[in-house]
Amino acid sequence: MRDEKSGNTLQATALVHEVFLRLVDVERVTWQDRAHFFTGAANMMRRILVDRARAKGVVKRGATALHLNLDDAPEIAAGFEGPEDCRH
Repeated sequence: MRDEKSGNTLQATALVHEVFLRLVDVERVTWQDRAHFFTGAANMMRRILVDRARAKGVVKRGATALHLNLDDAPEIAAGFEGPEDCRH
């Protein structure tokens, strides 16, 4: 976590809790020893951090933008008056 950006909203405690909740549901793993458990926990932490980074990237790159069908373009263009209709 020390290498994460300062704006990261996921705190270390929340990450550990999330890992615990995910590992509790794992039924098919027989932990061989402490090292095996900590390796699994570290991999789970990595997955959580990567998933959160990907989710932020999706939103950042316009996943929530309005998607229009090109077949509807003539109707949309007909209702467009000019630059004053553009709202940012």
